[in-house]
Amino acid sequence: MSKEDDGNSVVFSILKECDVPSAALCFGRVFLQGEEIAKRNGLRLPDFAPFTEAFCRLCSLQSLSYVAKYKGNVIGFMLCEPMIDDIREASEEEKEMARKVEQSVPKALIPVFRMIEHCQNLMHSRMKGKNENVLHMVAMGVLPAFSGRNISGLLSMYVCTNALSKGYSAMAAEATGRAIQHVAEKYTPQDILLAKFHVPYDDFEDFEGLTDCPSCLALCQRIPRGNYHGGSDFSAAAIFAAAHKDHFGKRDLLKLHALYQQACNGDANPRAAPPFFWIVERAKFNAWHSLKGMSKEDAQENLTQHISAVCPSWKQVLDGKMLQNVRPKNPRGRRKIRRIFSGRTATPDEIFWVPDAHASACFKCNNKFTVTRRIHHCRSCGRCCCSACSEKKTCADCLVAS
Repeated sequence: MSKEDDGNSVVFSILKECDVPSAALCFGRVFLQGEEIAKRNGLRLPDFAPFTEAFCRLCSLQSLSYVAKYKGNVIGFMLCEPMIDDIREASEEEKEMARKVEQSVPKALIPVFRMIEHCQNLMHSRMKGKNENVLHMVAMGVLPAFSGRNISGLLSMYVCTNALSKGYSAMAAEATGRAIQHVAEKYTPQDILLAKFHVPYDDFEDFEGLTDCPSCLALCQRIPRGNYHGGSDFSAAAIFAAAHKDHFGKRDLLKLHALYQQACNGDANPRAAPPFFWIVERAKFNAWHSLKGMSKEDAQENLTQHISAVCPSWKQVLDGKMLQNVRPKNPRGRRKIRRIFSGRTATPDEIFWVPDAHASACFKCNNKFTVTRRIHHCRSCGRCCCSACSEKKTCADCLVAS
């Protein structure tokens, strides 16, 4: 480990049994913070915990999902399952765990899973006869404290590489909100798109009043094959640049931004130029506009060459599956003010803890917390348990896993 790293590294690995408690907690927190339907349903983390743990355990058995870990805690995930699979047959343990997943779905999310199941049935009919082994991306997310380093892009790259090595050729996913639908439609290349359709929420009575989005977007795309990590050198180089910005100077980043925009979108539209008083955005646009006339293929090649010139060992860095010199962002707003006046400083571990307000009962024995039965936080997974279900500041599940 280098001196500059100082132990602050994000490590990427396949989801294993020992990572399940931490991955389930991260999955629950990201989902409840970002999913509009969950917010409007009033779903709380203790109600969602049995499902997240069962599903993460199922994913660990299938060895198709990846997690990002910081100091032993999962801070990002990409959870996948087979959708159309002629490669392998599910074991009895997987079938039993799949039944537990179905039984643990919270009542508030039953409409969501019915809709996703409907999308999967439509996808099966669309993909029938295309001889594609399809991987289903169920959920992906990163804790807000670690945003801005393209951890989701690295997770996607490693999942696709692993999927290709196991015989999968395509990936399907559903986008339930407006923002993620916009991103999916804008950045999915048309030449690898196999199926795409919208399912109106009006077709499901249970969705009335739960979302302002008119429909769910379902799409299936072919996993691109190439010389590097299942894709082209350009895609891998772009992911590296976004995740390792500290390797480049400001001028290099400006040039890389311009080349990436030219490679993805072609010539800049002068009518879309930002105002002059938006200094940073205007500089980015001018750098992109200066490449007018350059073909997308040349821009891709130039971006890869420029990254190779600045950081010749970038492929070895990606192969190491480690993102160095990462520190969680400081809390903002009322949380930060509260900590200042209470004399406490934020510790990295606090971002993994389940808030007391979200825990009404022990996650292990389901006994409600009272004046005599106090809340204890497990130091390994951050969940709330009672004293009977914890030993040496660690819950029984984490002790077994360790």
